[in-house]
Amino acid sequence: MSFPKISPKKIIRKIKHNFFSSVNSGKFSETLLKKIIEIHTGLKKDKIKNDFSSVCVLREWAHENILWGERPHLVDEDKKFYFYYKNAPEIFSAFFEKKGGVMCGGGAYALSRLYSLYGIESYVLDVGKVGINTHAVVLVRVLFNGKSLLCLQDPMCNLSMVDENQDPLDYFDLLENMCNKMVDKKNILYGKARSVLFLGKDKEKEMIINLEDEVGSDFLNFLEKCFLPKKPYYIFSFPISILSFPVPEKDNELIKKACRIISKLT
Repeated sequence: MSFPKISPKKIIRKIKHNFFSSVNSGKFSETLLKKIIEIHTGLKKDKIKNDFSSVCVLREWAHENILWGERPHLVDEDKKFYFYYKNAPEIFSAFFEKKGGVMCGGGAYALSRLYSLYGIESYVLDVGKVGINTHAVVLVRVLFNGKSLLCLQDPMCNLSMVDENQDPLDYFDLLENMCNKMVDKKNILYGKARSVLFLGKDKEKEMIINLEDEVGSDFLNFLEKCFLPKKPYYIFSFPISILSFPVPEKDNELIKKACRIISKLT
């Protein structure tokens, strides 16, 4: 007896339909979001932990499924939606239903909430110089070779910062290396997924978002004044604030540590 073949896309559409219904009813939404991620990535929910491979796979999935946008089509600026009070199922349901897009800040929050779904500690990190150029990324706690590291993950540009062996690099070691001008392109590990730019109802286009596009010439000139290389990834060496989920008491401790390191630049 033969059975009709069902494409993975049809399966995912069916799961998404059930997912929307479950979000509205408040039932099983976390389970169904994890099932969608498992189908897309092949990672089973009980295998996702705070290791470098898992957090990179989740970032790659988030980059592809976050609906990136521009004003006036931003869901995180919808005063009726309360984006920054939502959990991962509610956020990604909004993206799947095309309620609106986000820029780097909303994307970083979405990835952080996704990590939280799997019990992984993470922080939203704002970097740059207010009034010139800012950007938002995520610091996520990973275990690597017996060490606990805070690894930088950029969901918008789909990259993570690594050492010369392509292994995870602790953010505070990254800051030290940047102070010593020891960071270059070999320290960037890009993902392969493509993203979608939301342009309004029934309007979107596939695109690749590069860090070079997010860091403008004004900030590169600012780097030169700080005697740093005019490279866009040096924006990560200027932390503005760190917000954590779900360990808020660590916020001040981490930003103070970062500021102590970068005080060498001023």
